[in-house]
Amino acid sequence: MKKINLFLLILLTLSNSCKKDKSDNDINEFEEIAGCTDENANNFNSLATLDDGSCEFSLFNQFSGNWNIVSLEYQINIDLNNVNLESLEEINPLITNFLPFIGNNLSFDGTADNVGSLNLNNLGYYESEISFNTEPINILSFEIPGFPLNLTSNGNWEISNNNEIITLNDSNSGLEQTFNIISFSDNFALIRGNNIPFDIGQFGNFGISLELTLIK
Repeated sequence: MKKINLFLLILLTLSNSCKKDKSDNDINEFEEIAGCTDENANNFNSLATLDDGSCEFSLFNQFSGNWNIVSLEYQINIDLNNVNLESLEEINPLITNFLPFIGNNLSFDGTADNVGSLNLNNLGYYESEISFNTEPINILSFEIPGFPLNLTSNGNWEISNNNEIITLNDSNSGLEQTFNIISFSDNFALIRGNNIPFDIGQFGNFGISLELTLIK
């Protein structure tokens, strides 16, 4: 009889242990795992079942798309030592007449509207077409008519520095153009770059400061 009671006690103990293990497993099966559940986020957690608001996003995907450059502010400084004078005469003969008064540098600024487009695809390739006429250039008390500028480029692009910088790497010239992201929303962006290098045939390589207003 004692052996039977002992056997029953062992069975009861094992049964209770199995029930406890099953209960613990059931709790683990339904335990929420907090984390970022958005697959588009930089810190997406595939194991997370509860979004805790910790998702971090890059502007790369949001910035991708076709942008119209609706306005542009520019400031240009040209080192005349590196410029072919014949090319200047082709643009405007009056410029060479004023060279003794200008010195080695020609500086001018202005604005322009609806100057082109900036297309950024989500594979990291970009095409930029900027074309406008500069405003008239004032030298001493004289005004020289403006001239056309074409700042077309293409290559690879990226966003860095905690979504503060957009960089365009021109595949043709090898020049790197870096802009600060001043403001951004789904359909609007304002970017600004200082001394952005461009390869302009008659002027060679020179720096231009640009502020671009972009609309999708």
